[in-house]
Amino acid sequence: MTARIWALVIDPMHARVLRGFESGDGEEPIEFVSHAPATRLRAILSGAVLGTKSDGHDTQGAAPAPIDAEELREDTDEFLRETLSFLETQHRAHRFERLAVFADPAILTSVRTQLSAQLKDGLILHPARRLMTLAQDTLHRRLRDLIDQSDKQGGAGPRNQGSD
Repeated sequence: MTARIWALVIDPMHARVLRGFESGDGEEPIEFVSHAPATRLRAILSGAVLGTKSDGHDTQGAAPAPIDAEELREDTDEFLRETLSFLETQHRAHRFERLAVFADPAILTSVRTQLSAQLKDGLILHPARRLMTLAQDTLHRRLRDLIDQSDKQGGAGPRNQGSD
């Protein structure tokens, strides 16, 4: 019997969980969008300029406040924890056996450190930049090819591949 495989495509703000790589068609993806308490990450990534400082004073016409790297990292880590918690719950419910993670290089290190030992078992890990924008069918086919390629390479433990 083929192991049930789910795939996670994740960047600092979005995650798409695709299921059903062991069968022909697959199921509809589950999609997450970051709803971190701080709005800075969403504002920066969306290209919006914040209109007020955190103290409520209007900053229209003023230079944007400096980016707080620590706050951005905390937003991203919180989103990653929420996403991986969902996957851990699904794994414990035996909905899949293996996980293929396609992570933006900006968060790849965080993904590696936050994955539980159970999710790391049979893990396929790829750095990936441009997968989030693909249409569902195209994305599913591309991920299936990458997963098949990883499985053919074999070997124990997590398998790391080049960037897409």
